[in-house]
Amino acid sequence: MKAIAISAAIILSLGMAPCAKANGVIDVITANTDGITPQPNVHIRTYDSLNALVADGYSDMLGMYMVSLTPGIYREHFSKIGFEDREIGNIIVADNETTHVRIVIGFWIPCHYVVGDVNGSGILTGLDVTYSIRYFKGGPHPPYSCECTPGNTWYTSGDVNASCTFDALDVTYMVRYFKGGSPPAPCPSCPPTP
Repeated sequence: MKAIAISAAIILSLGMAPCAKANGVIDVITANTDGITPQPNVHIRTYDSLNALVADGYSDMLGMYMVSLTPGIYREHFSKIGFEDREIGNIIVADNETTHVRIVIGFWIPCHYVVGDVNGSGILTGLDVTYSIRYFKGGPHPPYSCECTPGNTWYTSGDVNASCTFDALDVTYMVRYFKGGSPPAPCPSCPPTP
């Protein structure tokens, strides 16, 4: 009988142990240079206030990443091959709260061009449509190319429909633009830099 009472006392004392602090969440959204298009596969490392690595992961196909942490102040480092590294500090995590973080991961290799300026004249005109048609029929290639995504060099100025390729659909888009259609739009992964 005495042994049962001791066991019950041990069980009661275990039940009265202080509860651990509830975790908070850092909810991250990674976006491309345009600030809208999701940036998948961004390597995200989270450090605590003592600079110790506490979480290590990657953004998903929608550019999202979530980590549950004990309350405190954190720093996150963002990296992706071919893109500029970024960092955000002083991220406060509180009990049972979600801290939202949005980061733009921009392409690091600058592309200096004018959208639609296929012939290299410095502006988009009807002559760029003609130049593009000649190119696709075996004529001279555009004078400017850029490495847009590592290892992928192409004629970025010819992409006017934001498809991240230069093809016959861009010629159709240019013609439509000159007839009052939508304005030219660059590849979101490598917008032109001034």
